[in-house]
Amino acid sequence: MFKKRFISTALVLVLSMIFALGIQTANAGKKNDTLTFATKGDLGNVDKNFNTSRTGMLVQRLFTDGLLYTDPVTMKIKPALAASWKWINAKLLEFELRKGVKFHDGSEMTADDVVYTLSYISDPAVKTKGSYLKKIDRVEKLSPYKVQVHLKVPYPTMINRLAGGVSIYKKGCYEKNGNLSQNINPNGTGPYRLTKILDGKGFVFEKFEDYYKESPKGQPTIGKIVIRIIKEMNTQVAEVLSGGVDWIFQVPSDIADSLASNPRVMVETGPSMRIKFLRMDAAGRTGDDSPFKKLKVRQAVSHAVNREEIVNQLVKGSSRVIHSACRPIQFGCIQDVKRYDYNPEKARQLLKDAGYPNGFETKLFSFMDRPILETIMNDLAVVGIKVTLDYSTWPSLVSALGKDNVPLTFHGWGSSSLADVDAILPFFFKLNAQDLAMDQEVTDLIKAGGSSANPDVRLKNYNKALKLIAERAYWLPMFSDTMNYVSSNDLEFVSPQDGLPRLFLAKWK
Repeated sequence: MFKKRFISTALVLVLSMIFALGIQTANAGKKNDTLTFATKGDLGNVDKNFNTSRTGMLVQRLFTDGLLYTDPVTMKIKPALAASWKWINAKLLEFELRKGVKFHDGSEMTADDVVYTLSYISDPAVKTKGSYLKKIDRVEKLSPYKVQVHLKVPYPTMINRLAGGVSIYKKGCYEKNGNLSQNINPNGTGPYRLTKILDGKGFVFEKFEDYYKESPKGQPTIGKIVIRIIKEMNTQVAEVLSGGVDWIFQVPSDIADSLASNPRVMVETGPSMRIKFLRMDAAGRTGDDSPFKKLKVRQAVSHAVNREEIVNQLVKGSSRVIHSACRPIQFGCIQDVKRYDYNPEKARQLLKDAGYPNGFETKLFSFMDRPILETIMNDLAVVGIKVTLDYSTWPSLVSALGKDNVPLTFHGWGSSSLADVDAILPFFFKLNAQDLAMDQEVTDLIKAGGSSANPDVRLKNYNKALKLIAERAYWLPMFSDTMNYVSSNDLEFVSPQDGLPRLFLAKWK
């Protein structure tokens, strides 16, 4: 049974006040050529090499560039600061750099800047947030506009990583102020200059007039972009309705639905790289008597949950039921795997065949999406599985996994917005504390797929691994998540496939 969700009372009161007073903020909007958007996440360090937040990704893509760029519509990798690239062998990448690219201080970007940046952030002594950076062995300058990146091991998705979360900064930038250098003297090559950092309140960017013409990001058109940190979604919505903010994202579906017919704003939904899933203790880490050690029990759970109804009634938007343990748009994420239709009768029979004619009791660990959790619990109760919810936080879940206390868990994974299964499968099938399957065969296949630069070899191994994960019912993949946006009617922006907005592409209508 689904619980109907309503827009909060607090939001209703705020909206009533706005409509009654006709509040309008003067600094935002088309008239002032200032795009203002709100995000809930604060940011201690604007250098994406030292933060993992979505706000950090937004800031990074505005004022910096990487060697490569991921197109938000096709998800294809395109040359950015690098005019071209190629694999010399499985552990060696070569980049030909663009000439004439300017930093915001007016100096030209060259191989020296690339070598310096990549060498610094890949140094084991430097505590960056991307462990993948430590796969870089050394970076070599071949000429003023050519570099080679030597890897310690074959790592084909280094290309995706360099197209996503790695910015290039000016040589010597870390020498004086260390990891906080960009907070003190921001100096990127991106379409917008970071001109102000308002501690805990936001950021101000201005269009960079000397941005290089060949950029796959195109040329910026809006003069100024302002990020405001607004923690509460109700306040964000009130601001976008009043004109104080032009654009917000990550809007819950119930609020997006309530605003869909409002003439003051435009509501749009798009995909997200994040997926949600159930994982079961197939390895018996919670004990030899764990019901989930039995394949038929895991299959019963997979048939018991009505994923279509959850998507249609709760998640909505662009969400879709998924069947593989990955986002369909990711490289290697095949869909030709065993599927589990919603069939409570079949679930009951499977439980009976497994030795549980009257079902059993279990705990479900999670930290998100209570209405979805309640629906899952209700569906499992229908076939005889009585579930007690342990609802806490991600760190608490990680701790419980480390103590072998998790029989069943529901959560999600965003793959750092990378369109490759290497950004999800190795994390959950690695014979470590996160792994509830502990299947050596699956782990070896994933490792083989992730260590070859040959796409055909990668696809072959990922294909086998995903088929086994589905056949052995280690996961019940639930759905791809949705991303809801609410914006000013004056604004035109591109809805990305990975749920990571690129507001340098935004334009006024």
